Amino acid sequence: MLNRAILIAFLAAVFSAAPAFALSLDIEKTSYRVSVGSTEAIPIFITGDGKETVILSLNGEKTWTILSAYSIETVEARKDNVTLYITPPREVVSGINYKLTLTAKGLNTQREDSKDIYIFVSRDDVVDIDKTSISGDFFPTGNINAKIYVKNYRSTTVQNVNVNVTFASMNGMIKVEGTRIPVIAPAESKIAEINFRVPENMPAGVYWIDVALSSKDSQLSAKQEFEIYEKAVMIEKVSPVLMITGHGEKIEVKNAGNIAGNATIARNISGTGAWFLAGTKYSSSDKGSYLWHLNDIEPGKSAVIEQKIDYLPLVLLLAALVAGAWYYLYKMRVLRVRKYIMQKKVISEGTEFTVGVELKNATGRKIDSVTIKDFVPPVFVVKDSVGPKFIKRKHAYGTDLTWKLKDMNNRDERIVSYKIVPIFGLNSSLALPKASAAYLLGKNLMRSLSEEALLGHVPKKKVERN
Repeated sequence: MLNRAILIAFLAAVFSAAPAFALSLDIEKTSYRVSVGSTEAIPIFITGDGKETVILSLNGEKTWTILSAYSIETVEARKDNVTLYITPPREVVSGINYKLTLTAKGLNTQREDSKDIYIFVSRDDVVDIDKTSISGDFFPTGNINAKIYVKNYRSTTVQNVNVNVTFASMNGMIKVEGTRIPVIAPAESKIAEINFRVPENMPAGVYWIDVALSSKDSQLSAKQEFEIYEKAVMIEKVSPVLMITGHGEKIEVKNAGNIAGNATIARNISGTGAWFLAGTKYSSSDKGSYLWHLNDIEPGKSAVIEQKIDYLPLVLLLAALVAGAWYYLYKMRVLRVRKYIMQKKVISEGTEFTVGVELKNATGRKIDSVTIKDFVPPVFVVKDSVGPKFIKRKHAYGTDLTWKLKDMNNRDERIVSYKIVPIFGLNSSLALPKASAAYLLGKNLMRSLSEEALLGHVPKKKVERN
């Protein structure tokens, strides 16, 4: 028994003489006051008298409490530190104390130390977002108005409060707009107003705005959802159509919505304009109102029509009338010449034919002097005839005949004639050359021609019947 007691005493002395690992956890203070939207950094000091892996844990941990590290390596005679970040968002319940228990424990020695930390979250020293509201046209191309109600809970005036609003969806950011409140007094509320336009062809669905409020030493955020609904939005774009004989417009209808839709273009056209309406055929009309129906225009697609008042038919009609008047005044108002054969006989040797040249004064004026000329081929013998006498000049290639007439009043008619005798017979007709008349009309020398005169008659053959 004595030996056993001596052995136990010896072992106790040995263990008490061996060095033990010591671990301590220190903080500057145990209570902190933190405002929503701000950040408080709390230093944590850990000291160990040997090499050891120390594990840190935080009881009562929140989403807004973050340790900079959850394990450290201690070395003898060295003080290590980590940081506890406290960042309460605006949604956190304020006005109460939150208890956190921080524990440090050696992984090998199982030695540990702990400290309680109390966090009082306040709202009376921040500039906060009281509420947000969204109104407007919740469809593509619609205008949406976002109002952010900002209140200063501090006891001092705050300057340069920035309000940024992000228009977003599941696919990411769509647009960012921002504004600034220059100054806001204690307990004062102000409204930051942001306007933005829904992009064309934006699909229907759930969207939201993210509001970020920042001042000198605080940052807060809020979020509000809204829904873009289905709608076909037709945008009409009009451009002129350049025309020489009228006027018109090119009308392009684009679907800026998010579903297919129909459009109707209406134009009021006067009764006179309706006679000359051209371009894309209209769908219907009623009492001067003309409608074009454009159906099933897909999102992002366009349909185009042209509406024109084209006076080209009227211009062509007036041009025809002018041309007719000009033809009548300058082509029909002339000295008309007609050459003809007075007998209808077969051309045979020695048969006598009388050739007449008829003149009609349709110039609307008096003609002082007219020179008539005609030519007789050499296969005919020329004889005189009753009436004005001609001057005959014979050549190897035929005979020229000339008459000189005086004083033809407007609408006067004159006839000169001569006789010819063929020197051989023909079984067919023969076209005699054109006769001409030269005269002065004002200071202009004019010349008129007749048509060719057809000489001879071909008798019809008798058909014998059995």
